[in-house]
Amino acid sequence: MSTTQSTCPKCGKSIEDCAASQNNFGNSFREIREETGKTQEEFASIIGEKEMEVSLIEQGKVRPTVDQIVKFADALGKSPFEFTDRSFAKSKFFSQA
Repeated sequence: MSTTQSTCPKCGKSIEDCAASQNNFGNSFREIREETGKTQEEFASIIGEKEMEVSLIEQGKVRPTVDQIVKFADALGKSPFEFTDRSFAKSKFFSQA
């Protein structure tokens, strides 16, 4: 009988919370990129990444490193905290019941 892993091996959060936080970050990242008027292709070119990498981050399928977040923020003229502040504000801790 197999058991389902209930915590993320990378961050220790529940699988649900980990997936939700990754998706919230991706959504925040996409919103900020769109606010600057950049397409995924344009942004990827600016930061030296592939467009697919940008897409995967926005979908919450890839978790960026701290160094990448700083690089993204610099390229967009934003603070790295803007990505996390938006993500945290959208988390279940602040959701309306």
